[in-house]
Amino acid sequence: MKINRKRTGGEYYVYVYLDPRKLGIYAYGEYEFDHEPIYVGKGKRKRAYYFEKRNPVLKNKLAKFGKPIVKILVEKVAEAKALKLEKTLIALIGRFDLGEGPLCNLTDGGEGASGCIRSEEFKQNLRNRTVSEETRKKLSDGAIGKKKTPWSEETKRKVFGPKKEKVIKVPRKGGGWNKGQKMNKPAWNKGKHTGSFCRNNDKPAWNKGRKDSKEVRNKKSVGITKWHCKRKLTKEITASNSLKPEHLLE
Repeated sequence: MKINRKRTGGEYYVYVYLDPRKLGIYAYGEYEFDHEPIYVGKGKRKRAYYFEKRNPVLKNKLAKFGKPIVKILVEKVAEAKALKLEKTLIALIGRFDLGEGPLCNLTDGGEGASGCIRSEEFKQNLRNRTVSEETRKKLSDGAIGKKKTPWSEETKRKVFGPKKEKVIKVPRKGGGWNKGQKMNKPAWNKGKHTGSFCRNNDKPAWNKGRKDSKEVRNKKSVGITKWHCKRKLTKEITASNSLKPEHLLE
């Protein structure tokens, strides 16, 4: 393809999609391509390499072979120049829907509005716009009796994700694995006293029948008395603190 890229001031460019299946020489005025052109567009950044949000005619075309060949004709130009060149190329090559050429463009180009700044008067008119009662009634009457179109399976997958398979629980037959079986051996602690930590409970407890001496009993009594006094004192302190204001407790 014999095209000299012009480098001037600006952030826009003009690109052409080519059909990789149709090789040949396609000349339109001063422009010549080695594959058949199918779309002309204007954009900036990575717009030319984003194929999803396109018109339905171009989408159907791309669905047949995948990604097209992207050719940048002019880059780094002002938006006005890019729009003018886009319009010129569409007129030269011709639109498919009008029977004039192979392009999948649905407009003549040159109508881009990127970076458009609306006036305050225009914004105010949008805010104050109201719908009349007559128009509302027509919309309401037109919606009566209409049935909502059910979602397709593809739309449901996009919205809700892949469908999860239901897990069918099969009930057990005959109960548990050990239903109706008897224990061959008796339990190890059958007939034994289980109050001790030791399994050998045939012997009596080591302190069975023993009595504490008078000195030991006095020590236990003093320890229990101290514990009760400490507990009572703790309760009294807690109760008195709960009655005080917060600034006195800090």
